[in-house]
Amino acid sequence: MTTKHTPGPLSVSFGTKWPFEILIINESGGVVYRESLPCHSSKDKNFEEALNCWNFKASEQEEYAAINHRAVADAYLRAAAPDLLEALKRCKFDSLNMTLEDREFCRAAIAKATGEQP
Repeated sequence: MTTKHTPGPLSVSFGTKWPFEILIINESGGVVYRESLPCHSSKDKNFEEALNCWNFKASEQEEYAAINHRAVADAYLRAAAPDLLEALKRCKFDSLNMTLEDREFCRAAIAKATGEQP
Protein backbone atom coordinates (compact mmCIF):
# COMPACT_ATOMS: atom_id res chain seq x y z
CA MET A 1 0.00 0.00 0.00
CA THR A 2 1.30 3.41 -0.92
CA THR A 3 0.49 6.23 1.46
CA LYS A 4 -0.71 9.40 -0.20
CA HIS A 5 0.91 12.27 1.62
CA THR A 6 0.24 15.97 1.28
CA PRO A 7 2.31 17.19 -1.65
CA GLY A 8 4.75 20.06 -1.24
CA PRO A 9 5.83 22.70 -1.25
CA LEU A 10 4.64 23.47 2.25
CA SER A 11 5.49 26.33 4.58
CA VAL A 12 5.06 27.13 8.27
CA SER A 13 3.08 30.07 9.58
CA PHE A 14 1.94 31.16 13.03
CA GLY A 15 -1.37 32.46 14.28
CA THR A 16 -1.27 35.96 15.67
CA LYS A 17 -4.10 35.55 18.19
CA TRP A 18 -4.75 33.25 21.11
CA PRO A 19 -4.53 30.17 21.18
CA PHE A 20 -1.53 30.84 18.90
CA GLU A 21 -1.64 28.10 16.31
CA ILE A 22 1.23 26.60 14.36
CA LEU A 23 0.05 26.21 10.76
CA ILE A 24 1.41 24.30 7.80
CA ILE A 25 0.26 25.91 4.57
CA ASN A 26 0.25 24.50 1.03
CA GLU A 27 1.27 26.56 -1.99
CA SER A 28 -2.32 27.66 -2.66
CA GLY A 29 -2.60 29.06 0.88
CA GLY A 30 -4.70 26.25 2.34
CA VAL A 31 -4.04 25.01 5.86
CA VAL A 32 -3.03 21.33 5.78
CA TYR A 33 -2.04 21.03 9.45
CA ARG A 34 -2.97 23.05 12.50
CA GLU A 35 -1.83 22.75 16.09
CA SER A 36 -2.12 25.10 19.03
CA LEU A 37 1.04 25.75 20.98
CA PRO A 38 1.14 22.92 23.53
CA CYS A 39 1.75 25.39 26.37
CA HIS A 40 0.42 28.87 25.84
CA SER A 41 -0.16 31.77 28.09
CA SER A 42 -3.17 33.99 28.51
CA LYS A 43 -5.07 35.67 25.71
CA ASP A 44 -3.40 39.05 26.16
CA LYS A 45 0.06 37.91 25.00
CA ASN A 46 1.59 37.88 21.53
CA PHE A 47 2.97 34.77 19.80
CA GLU A 48 6.55 35.21 20.98
CA GLU A 49 5.47 35.73 24.58
CA ALA A 50 3.25 32.66 24.39
CA LEU A 51 6.02 30.63 22.71
CA ASN A 52 8.41 31.45 25.52
CA CYS A 53 5.78 31.10 28.28
CA TRP A 54 6.61 34.53 29.68
CA ASN A 55 3.79 34.54 32.23
CA PHE A 56 4.44 31.04 33.58
CA LYS A 57 6.04 30.56 36.98
CA ALA A 58 9.82 30.86 36.69
CA SER A 59 10.26 27.26 37.84
CA GLU A 60 8.12 26.02 34.91
CA GLN A 61 8.94 28.54 32.20
CA GLU A 62 12.02 26.85 30.73
CA GLU A 63 10.42 23.40 30.60
CA TYR A 64 7.22 24.58 28.92
CA ALA A 65 9.03 26.92 26.53
CA ALA A 66 11.15 23.95 25.41
CA ILE A 67 7.96 21.99 24.65
CA ASN A 68 6.67 24.88 22.52
CA HIS A 69 9.98 25.29 20.67
CA ARG A 70 10.02 21.54 19.94
CA ALA A 71 6.49 21.81 18.47
CA VAL A 72 7.67 24.62 16.18
CA ALA A 73 10.75 22.62 15.11
CA ASP A 74 8.51 19.61 14.42
CA ALA A 75 6.26 21.77 12.23
CA TYR A 76 9.24 22.84 10.11
CA LEU A 77 10.24 19.19 9.75
CA ARG A 78 6.68 18.23 8.71
CA ALA A 79 6.65 21.04 6.14
CA ALA A 80 9.98 19.88 4.73
CA ALA A 81 9.00 16.19 4.60
CA PRO A 82 7.61 16.12 1.02
CA ASP A 83 10.74 17.86 -0.27
CA LEU A 84 13.03 15.58 1.74
CA LEU A 85 11.26 12.50 0.40
CA GLU A 86 11.54 13.76 -3.17
CA ALA A 87 15.24 14.53 -2.70
CA LEU A 88 15.85 11.04 -1.32
CA LYS A 89 13.98 9.44 -4.24
CA ARG A 90 16.16 11.37 -6.69
CA CYS A 91 19.36 9.93 -5.23
CA LYS A 92 21.04 7.47 -7.52
CA PHE A 93 22.21 5.10 -4.80
CA ASP A 94 24.36 3.01 -7.10
CA SER A 95 26.26 6.01 -8.45
CA LEU A 96 26.97 7.54 -5.06
CA ASN A 97 29.95 6.64 -2.96
CA MET A 98 27.74 5.01 -0.31
CA THR A 99 28.10 1.87 1.71
CA LEU A 100 25.55 -0.89 1.29
CA GLU A 101 24.33 -0.11 4.80
CA ASP A 102 23.72 3.56 3.85
CA ARG A 103 21.86 2.54 0.67
CA GLU A 104 19.61 0.20 2.62
CA PHE A 105 18.98 2.90 5.21
CA CYS A 106 17.88 5.31 2.45
CA ARG A 107 15.63 2.72 0.83
CA ALA A 108 14.08 1.89 4.22
CA ALA A 109 13.45 5.60 4.87
CA ILE A 110 11.62 5.92 1.54
CA ALA A 111 9.56 2.81 2.32
CA LYS A 112 8.69 4.15 5.78
CA ALA A 113 7.63 7.53 4.35
CA THR A 114 5.45 5.92 1.66
CA GLY A 115 3.96 3.13 3.75
CA GLU A 116 5.64 0.39 1.71
CA GLN A 117 7.69 -2.53 2.94
CA PRO A 118 11.46 -2.09 2.52
